[in-house]
Amino acid sequence: MRITIFAILLLVSITACAFAADSGIHSMVVGEKALELVENRQLTFKADGKVESAVISPDGKSIVYCQKDEPLSISVHMMKTSGSSAKITVKGAKRDSEISRDEHLNEDSWQITGPAAWLPDSKSFAVATIHGKPIDASTPKDDPAREDSTELAVILYTLDGKVKASVPIKMDAGAKPYPETIMSFSPDSRRFAITYSLLAQHPDSGTGLQNGPTQLGIIDMIDEPGRMLYSSKPEESNRYGSVAWSSDGAAVVWSNVREVQKISVSDNKEEKLAESGPVAWYSPDGRFAVVTLSPGVTVEDLQTHKLTTVAKAADSAFVSWLPGSQMLLYTRPQTIKDDSGKRTRTLKTLWLACLAEHSRNAMCIALDVDNVAVSSSLDQSKIAYTSQGRLYVAELEWRKPTSEEKADAGLKLTEDEEKAVLVENAKRIGVGLEQLVMEKRGEMPFSAAELLSYVGDKAFFRPGTDQMIFKFLLDADPWKVNEEGKRYIPGETVLGEFDAGYSWKIVVYLGGDLKVVQK
Repeated sequence: MRITIFAILLLVSITACAFAADSGIHSMVVGEKALELVENRQLTFKADGKVESAVISPDGKSIVYCQKDEPLSISVHMMKTSGSSAKITVKGAKRDSEISRDEHLNEDSWQITGPAAWLPDSKSFAVATIHGKPIDASTPKDDPAREDSTELAVILYTLDGKVKASVPIKMDAGAKPYPETIMSFSPDSRRFAITYSLLAQHPDSGTGLQNGPTQLGIIDMIDEPGRMLYSSKPEESNRYGSVAWSSDGAAVVWSNVREVQKISVSDNKEEKLAESGPVAWYSPDGRFAVVTLSPGVTVEDLQTHKLTTVAKAADSAFVSWLPGSQMLLYTRPQTIKDDSGKRTRTLKTLWLACLAEHSRNAMCIALDVDNVAVSSSLDQSKIAYTSQGRLYVAELEWRKPTSEEKADAGLKLTEDEEKAVLVENAKRIGVGLEQLVMEKRGEMPFSAAELLSYVGDKAFFRPGTDQMIFKFLLDADPWKVNEEGKRYIPGETVLGEFDAGYSWKIVVYLGGDLKVVQK
């Protein structure tokens, strides 16, 4: 067994390297900067239990995650993303059993209702729970006290795992919470927005309850903790969606399966930003939406209606938006085989993309991920994800783009940067020429077109443009020339040259050597 596991891991490792090398995807260009994958760190292991959700703090230094310990037990933990310290188990927010209205509750019970949420200062975090309060064993099952024994509450914790505050969500009379929530805190931490599902009567049963509509609530935390500043109407709401604050904290953008709304916190004024269609995923600011009816991953700008395709493969699937609304994560499958080709395994790879139309707009983050939500720090330097129930953090680094990356992204190059790219292209031509000659048993190319399949068409063009600046100068078959008593010397015979209009040009010789010469 140990050998088999080692072999599989080796296979995955080799394939991962080959896949990344073939794609050239370890970095991407975002605006005028490059973002590069530096490291993937494993933070939890099989013995720790299955991780079900993870949220990184805005500053990227800490992470809160929910861990499934038993079928009906979920615990919440916090640790540093560097992995340099032991995890802190959050006390009091553990689901010991499913809360039932037909059972006597001897003590407080806590049911985790969704992923944690960080406050903007990264000094505390919140967990939404359904709090089951103790009731007397003699209370009849049909007594309303049993129905009133649970409430939706948000518990705030400090970085050392201590309870900072507990904020009950004051709902309308008779409203019962269902364990599905998403939270987002205002930039000044005075309020938080929360989507919560209500229990509704099952249409096919006189007594059964089911998950009802999802509502949006905006909660005050300072003046009157727990007071609902805004609540959507249940009959006008739908399940699913996302919620985010505007940068100035004046409004909340909320999306569900029907529409995108912007709600002003000062007067609860609602503004419809877009109709959503069957299902759509909206960026945090509500401006962009993933078009789900097209193959791959295509994003629509809801203001200009421009479409941008960030993943062309039809089997790509959108995962989530990153802070800032200009970058998103998606997955796509990658099948690997063993040396015999008889055994295959399909991995779900995680990709990061920006809304730019150039060949360096995406990068591979991980080669094997689960179907769970991922999260990112505010500056996109750290991304949390899970693989086979284990928690990982991918560390990324912002830097200046290389000349080649700038060219691929269509950014303007300096003369020295353009020279560096053309030198690399000349080297590719030399390598491609060598491969062509070997395959054709010594025959030389008659034109630049014969080299295309060996060097790629971009090698002949001015960086970042469609202007062909490589001039093919080998105008005769060397074998025919030899018959006429002449001889081509590889190190002295010119194959072609690059001329970008500067005071220099790059000459490529028949033997694959190159030289930068003044005109």
